[in-house]
Amino acid sequence: MSATTAGYKMSEKQYASGNFTSDEVPHEIHVKMSKKIAQLTKVIYALNTKNDEHEALVDALKKQHAAELEKVLASSREKLARCQSLIGQDSEYRRRIGQLEGSLAEAQERQAASQREFADFKVRAESRERELAQQQAQKVGWPD
Repeated sequence: MSATTAGYKMSEKQYASGNFTSDEVPHEIHVKMSKKIAQLTKVIYALNTKNDEHEALVDALKKQHAAELEKVLASSREKLARCQSLIGQDSEYRRRIGQLEGSLAEAQERQAASQREFADFKVRAESRERELAQQQAQKVGWPD
């Protein structure tokens, strides 16, 4: 097949190899190429628009992710602070329990010592009472 422009015949080899001037390009091919260029331009525009939309979506998702991450971090920091506070209270309670247990042990020790002293006093008092009763009985002359 050959192309004709203004009486000039072009061979398929010459056309396929691109060895011709713009004046030699047939009008039909020029129109088809212009349409194809317009079509490709529309496709490129659509792809660029779609790419811009996707970039905007990715940016929005990144911002949303960063905001959610910040909320989670803030919540975690708050929970950590509460836990640390509870741990501090727990250690204070444990210290106070230790003090109270020490005080209780001392009080029990004092109570046991007081009970021993009272038992000794009671024994001495009963002994003294018997002695006094005997002395009184001897003074009065009562028999035992």
